[in-house]
Amino acid sequence: MRVKSLLLMIGLTLLSNATELKRDGWNLISACQDINSTDINMSGIQEIQAQNGDSIYTGEWAEHSNLDMLHAGYGYWVKGSKGINFDSQESPTELIRPLSRNGWNLMASCADTPSIDINMSNFQEIQSQDGQTIYTGDLAEYSNLDTLLHGYGYWVKGSVGTNFISKGTFDIPTRFEHKVINNKGEAIEINYEGYDIKLFADYTESANDQANHVGVVVQIDDNITSPTLNIQDSYRGHNILVGIYKDGELIGVSQLTQVDLESPITTIDINTDGVSRYSNLTNPPTERDNDATFQGMKVFATPLNIEDYGLDSITDADFNALSLENRRVIANKLLSLLFYGIPKIELDKMIDSGKFISNLYTTINTPNSDILEVEKEIEKKDYHWRNSEENRERILARLFNLSLGKEYINRWTAYVLTQTIMFSPAYELDTVRAADIKNVYNNLVFYMDDEYSMNIITYLHMISNDNWKRFRSPEDNGREMLEIFLYDFDDSHVPLASIALKNWKLDREDNELVIELNENTIPQNLFGTTVTTGFDFYRELVKSDAFFNGVITRLVGVYFGDYTDSKKTEIINKIKGSKPEQFQDILLQIVFSKEFLYNSTRIKSFEESAFHMAKKISFFDSKNYFYYMGNSVDGMNQGSMKYKLGRDTAVPTDTLSFAYYYEFMHQRIMVDYKGDAMNEWDAGWQQPFIDLNNPNTDTLKKFVDYLFLATISRLPNDQEKSTIVDYCNEKGYDDMSIYNDRRDTTIVTMEYLSRLSEIYTFKSIEE
Repeated sequence: MRVKSLLLMIGLTLLSNATELKRDGWNLISACQDINSTDINMSGIQEIQAQNGDSIYTGEWAEHSNLDMLHAGYGYWVKGSKGINFDSQESPTELIRPLSRNGWNLMASCADTPSIDINMSNFQEIQSQDGQTIYTGDLAEYSNLDTLLHGYGYWVKGSVGTNFISKGTFDIPTRFEHKVINNKGEAIEINYEGYDIKLFADYTESANDQANHVGVVVQIDDNITSPTLNIQDSYRGHNILVGIYKDGELIGVSQLTQVDLESPITTIDINTDGVSRYSNLTNPPTERDNDATFQGMKVFATPLNIEDYGLDSITDADFNALSLENRRVIANKLLSLLFYGIPKIELDKMIDSGKFISNLYTTINTPNSDILEVEKEIEKKDYHWRNSEENRERILARLFNLSLGKEYINRWTAYVLTQTIMFSPAYELDTVRAADIKNVYNNLVFYMDDEYSMNIITYLHMISNDNWKRFRSPEDNGREMLEIFLYDFDDSHVPLASIALKNWKLDREDNELVIELNENTIPQNLFGTTVTTGFDFYRELVKSDAFFNGVITRLVGVYFGDYTDSKKTEIINKIKGSKPEQFQDILLQIVFSKEFLYNSTRIKSFEESAFHMAKKISFFDSKNYFYYMGNSVDGMNQGSMKYKLGRDTAVPTDTLSFAYYYEFMHQRIMVDYKGDAMNEWDAGWQQPFIDLNNPNTDTLKKFVDYLFLATISRLPNDQEKSTIVDYCNEKGYDDMSIYNDRRDTTIVTMEYLSRLSEIYTFKSIEE
C-alpha cells in the first residue's frame, strides 16, 4: 500500500473577527485570528481546550493553565454560556492553515462554505460537533453535513499538510508576487487562445539589457501550448510559477518550476480543473488504519512535530537572538547536515525573514513536486557511471538534484541509515551484488514514503535476502542482530537465537535466503518473553525496549561520536523520551538540536561538505561528476554502502584518505569553473555564483568578502583580505565589472578557502 501526503493550500477569507458560543456547555468553535489568552474575557467561560488537551482554566484553577494563545485556523472546545463572544479586536486577514498531523485534526471554518463547493479529493472525513459528516469516495451518499459554517470548528481527517478548500478557488502565494521580466524589464504577460498567462517569481529581478534570454512554454489542460515566452536568463535555477486568467479571474496556478539551467526551453504544465497546483500535488492519500498492527508491531508511524522533540530544538526566537555571524553559521550548519546548500543572496533573505527555522521545518515536511522529474532529468543527463557502481552513484546524483521536501528527507534518511552498521548493504562482500544496494536503499525509501514504523521497516529488512547476504548463518545472523540493534553482547543469548533460526540459511549456490520447513518447536527465553521460530526472534527483537535504545544509540554515535559517554547517554535519553516511531524523527531531532548546532565541532562527512558547498555556488554536475565522486569516496575509505560493519562515524584522518577528501573539495568543486556552458563533461561553478549584477560586490575587497560569506559563512580577517586583494591587484584581477577578473579572483580565493579547516569541520558558536 502506498500512502502519499498531499499539500493543497488556499486562502480562506475571514468574514468576522468575533466568534460566538452557540450553546450552553461545550462548543466546538473556530479561531480565525491569533488571540492571546490574556486578551480573552473569561467571565462566563469555565474552560477552553485545544485538540492536544492543553487548556485555559478560570477561577481557582487558573494557575494550571498551559494554553497561552488560540491560533488562527484551528478549532477549540469551549465550555461556557450561549452568546459569549471572543473578539481580539484584530482585523481579519487571509488564512492558510494546513493539517498539522496525520489523522484527525481540529480545524477552523472561517467562511460559510457549502459542502458541494468543497474539494473533498484530499480528505477521508470532515465531521461537526454533533456528528454530522461529509464522507468521500464510496461513502459520499451518506453525507449529512451540508455547509461548513463560519465560527464553528470541525474535525478533519487527512494527511499532514492538506488544507480543506472551496472548489475553483485559487491564489498566487504571497511570496510569489514578483512578476517575471525580460532583459528590458518588461513583465511577461500574454493573451493566448482567450487565456491571460502571467509568470511570477519569489524575488525581484533587476533588468540587464546585456543578458540573454531563456524560453518558457506553458501547456494548459494538456491541449493548449503557448508560444515561447522569453525571460531573462538570470532566472535559471530559480523557481517560478504561472497564473492563468480568464476574463480577469484567476482560474489556474501551476506547480513551482525551476527554470532549467541547461535547456533553452522550460515547459510548465497547468490545468484549470478546480485544483490549485502550485503546492506540488501528488496523489490523494489513500485510506489507512493508523492504529494497524501486525503481530504486535505497529505498522504505521505517527510523525513527531518539532514541539514534541525530547532533544531541545532551536526555535525562530533562539535563532533570531544570535548575532548575524552566528545565524549564518547555524543556517549553513543545519543545511550541511541535510546535504544541502542555498546560495548566499537567497539564504540571506531567508535568515532576514525572522522565520528561518520554522520555514525550513515546514519545507522539509512538504511533499516534493519534482520526484519524477528528477528521475527523468537523471536519465536525460546520461551520467557516465562506473560500470558496476551505477546504483551507488545514481543515489548520490538523486540527492544532489532533488529539492528539499518530505520525500527528500526520506531519501536522505535512507542514505544515512545505509552508511551505518544497521542497514549497510555491505557491497565489499562477495555475496553482495550491485542490485542488492538498490534493494536495500529503495526499500527503505518506499517504506518511509508510506510512513511505516521503524519497527516494521527493521523487521522487513531482517527477514530479507539482503540482510542474510551480510550475515549468512543462524549463529552469525542471530549474534549480529542482537549486538547491532540491542547492544546485547551476552554470549549466552547467541545459542538461543541460533536455535530459533536453525532452519534459516543463505544458500551459497543460488545466493538466496532459504527458510526450511523443519522450524524449531522448543520455546527459547529471549527479550523477556519466549521465541520459537525465526520470525518470532525478529519480531520480538524489534518490539523490545532495547531496540529503541539501540537504534537511537547508533544514530547518536554518528553525530556525537566525539562526545563523552555520559553526555551521549543524556542525549540518548532525551530522544527516547519523545518516543519516536520514525527514523526521520530521530535524525531530525539531532539536526535541529541546539546541542549539535551550537556546540558540535566534529569533522564533516564527505557528503555534508561536498553537497553543501556545491549547491551554494551554482554548481553544474557534469556527466562524469558522480563517477569521480564514487572513486573519491572509495579512496578516502568512505565508500557509500560498502562496508559490512558500516562506515566510520568520521572521515579517517590518515594522510591518504584525507588527501582524497581534500582533492575532491579543492579540484572538483571549489576551483573548477565551468566556462563552456555547452560542454556536458565540464563540471564546476557557473557565472550566476559571481553575478555581475550584485551591487554588494562592485569592488575587489567587497567581492572577496562575498566569496568568504558565500562559502564559509564569515568575513575574511584583515590578513586574509589584504593577502588575497594584494595578489589579485598584482595579477590585474581588479576590474569587478568583467567576468574574467571575477573568475580569476574567485579561483585564487577558492584555492585559499579549500585549505581551511572550516570546509571540513563544523564550527561551534558562543551564545
